[in-house]
Amino acid sequence: MIWLYQSDLTGSDITKQHLLTKTAAALLTAATLSITAGAAQAGFRTESVLVSPAVTPYEGKYTSVQWQTDKAENIGVPVTYGESVLLPSGSSVLRLSEENGLELASVKLPEEICTGYSGVMSGDILIQPTASGLCTIDFTSGTVTAHKSFGGSVDSDVALIDGLAYFSVKDGDCESFCCADTSNMSLKWKYTAQADITSATVQGDYVIFGAGKNLVTCHYKDGTVCEIPLDSEVTSAPFATEYAVFFAMGGSTAKLRLNSDGTYEDDTLTLCETGENTAAPVVYNSRLYTVSDSGFHILDSLNMEITHTLSEITGGSDPIVTYGTGTRIYTVGKYQDRWALYCVFDASEEHEPTSTTLAGLDDFTGGRVSISAEGTMYFRDAHGRLFAVTRVAYSILNIVLKLVVLLAIIVGVFIWLKLIAKRREDLYPKY
Repeated sequence: MIWLYQSDLTGSDITKQHLLTKTAAALLTAATLSITAGAAQAGFRTESVLVSPAVTPYEGKYTSVQWQTDKAENIGVPVTYGESVLLPSGSSVLRLSEENGLELASVKLPEEICTGYSGVMSGDILIQPTASGLCTIDFTSGTVTAHKSFGGSVDSDVALIDGLAYFSVKDGDCESFCCADTSNMSLKWKYTAQADITSATVQGDYVIFGAGKNLVTCHYKDGTVCEIPLDSEVTSAPFATEYAVFFAMGGSTAKLRLNSDGTYEDDTLTLCETGENTAAPVVYNSRLYTVSDSGFHILDSLNMEITHTLSEITGGSDPIVTYGTGTRIYTVGKYQDRWALYCVFDASEEHEPTSTTLAGLDDFTGGRVSISAEGTMYFRDAHGRLFAVTRVAYSILNIVLKLVVLLAIIVGVFIWLKLIAKRREDLYPKY
């Protein structure tokens, strides 16, 4: 297993020197995957965002650290953009090469960035949370096109539907879920609560988020609100499929259904005990994946029953899924007194899932993980370092050379055996 805090990783010295000349801080982790559901929405916790067709690292011996940066402060959540990654840093957003981490561009912002939550891409436009509001940045021109403060600190990832941005803002004990028009940053509507508000998901015309002991649905255009009261506090961002909404609450993973008007469908709430500190779930192919202090759990999402538990993976980050090489689920969890990147391979219902440890991290408290379309995995650890981890590519030349060497060895052994046989034959008299 490789350790991501080592200082002698490929390209690290070049990348560190280059980035530190540009910014007093440096970098990492995981942004919302910028895969949109159609062209109209992005950044919500749905399958179109958290399930990727990328081919990703899946065995330790085939995992490589492409590049890394040094420790830093005031680094935000990176967002993938084509063959690059956008990294909020200080009061700027850097565009870094996916291949080597070198800086391709830098855009100055009107204020410091928000370090805890992710922006979202809309074409070539990044909607980036700042210390008190949002910025829109056009990366075709490298300019800030709009900025507005909303009177508090941004407290959720940003999501987008048809040019409308959704995010929460915390101001003291009060928190508001906001909808803003990204063309001019005007506030369209907001929902206010005396509770923490989670990042959002979307189902049909309704944006869904947790607010204390309520699951809240809002019509994405007019903000019509419906509160679904629960017995326990919603502790994770919800995940929505076409038919149901999944979320963590009170040491359990919950599932319920909504009517077409965003109201609760009676008697559809189902709970499955999954343990303390249950992470935000993700659902793919009728399987629900989550991790808690008691292990990595795979549930039948229809009946909400645990089918498998991998007890060696605990305290992990919110899972993400790729299917480029079969269904593989990634989470960063505890590993002895440190952390590790785990890959869980879930072949089918008939086979036991297996896990591998791809890489180790010194401290991942508060970290995030994201995956580019090319399968590069980005990590920001607790020390503000950014790592780009990739799958080692097969070299056709190396394979050919190995085959040639193997063939030469076989031919050599064959010739040697013939010489031995000939020598033995010469030992006997001929009549």
